[in-house]
Amino acid sequence: MKLVHNNNFELIRFSLATLVIVLHSFDLLGFHYTDYLSIVTHGQITLPYIIIRGFVIMSGYLVLKSLIRSTSIKQYLWRRFLRIYPPLLVALLLWSFVIGPFLTTLSLEDYFAHSDVWRHVVYSFRIFMVKRTECLPGVFSNNPTGCAVNGSLWTIWVEEFLYILLIGLFFIRKKKKLLNLSLVVIALSLFLFNTFILPGFKDVPVPLSKGIGYDYFMNLFLYFFSGCLLTLFSWKNMKLNRILLAISLAATVLTCCLGIYEPFGYVLYPVIMVTFGSDCIPALLKMFRFGNPSYGLYIYAYPIQQMLIQLYAPSPWQLVLMSVPLSLIVGYASWHLIEVPFLSLKERVK
Repeated sequence: MKLVHNNNFELIRFSLATLVIVLHSFDLLGFHYTDYLSIVTHGQITLPYIIIRGFVIMSGYLVLKSLIRSTSIKQYLWRRFLRIYPPLLVALLLWSFVIGPFLTTLSLEDYFAHSDVWRHVVYSFRIFMVKRTECLPGVFSNNPTGCAVNGSLWTIWVEEFLYILLIGLFFIRKKKKLLNLSLVVIALSLFLFNTFILPGFKDVPVPLSKGIGYDYFMNLFLYFFSGCLLTLFSWKNMKLNRILLAISLAATVLTCCLGIYEPFGYVLYPVIMVTFGSDCIPALLKMFRFGNPSYGLYIYAYPIQQMLIQLYAPSPWQLVLMSVPLSLIVGYASWHLIEVPFLSLKERVK
């Protein structure tokens, strides 16, 4: 079973995940990092924008392709489940019941008797009926920016929502003209909503989101469907992809210089992501001959950084130098020991 593909999407995922580690190395220590991209573009493009929207665009593009290939809704959901939840559950159990007891300031008896140990595991799947419990008892309590074990997991509920929403397209997935028209209408409607209606809801939080505003959520929503929309086109012509990539990059520079990037970004950034992602750079692809550690970086890097802060109180760049290699080792272990065995079960459900 081929689990690493001949394109650049794995390289993009890995690069964005590594950037997250760098930014968190400053954030978790309470330091301000200089966002040179924001400075150059006068705040129109920031590193968090590049990272989060990049993941969302890829998700829209690749997950819709998965939906189209699926023979049933059950198979589609099964594949999404295998990709996300088994590795995440292993990571949560490992931190809560193996590593947490060594890091807590409480006695082992008090630690395991505390209800927040189990609540943390359950809440981390963003089951909102459960009390919000981002910390483990006595773990990371004295860290500079709080005791959250894995602040990266807030995106889980966004992904869950969008994956379920896509099911509505399952019944027209083979009707190409109707699917194409539906995606265009959805993307255009979201753009108009974001541009003309959403400003009035800017400070209104999404229910159950713990403070995420409608403006931010709907912005991610639009970028997700922008990624979906690009499934309408074939990206197999590498020469054409590279021309479109160059044009999109030039247009990004021009719109930033003119101060009008935002409305054009909904098209430009997805095109940049998909044209580069669909390309194949053999020399860079060799990086992944040992597997793909990107998801492991996502679910392990944040708690690893918190652990290093508690144990060693490093500076931001020391934290980067310690956490990136350690997270990579754990990420590769997760890929080979957890992800590959479970992903091999994808065809079990038809």
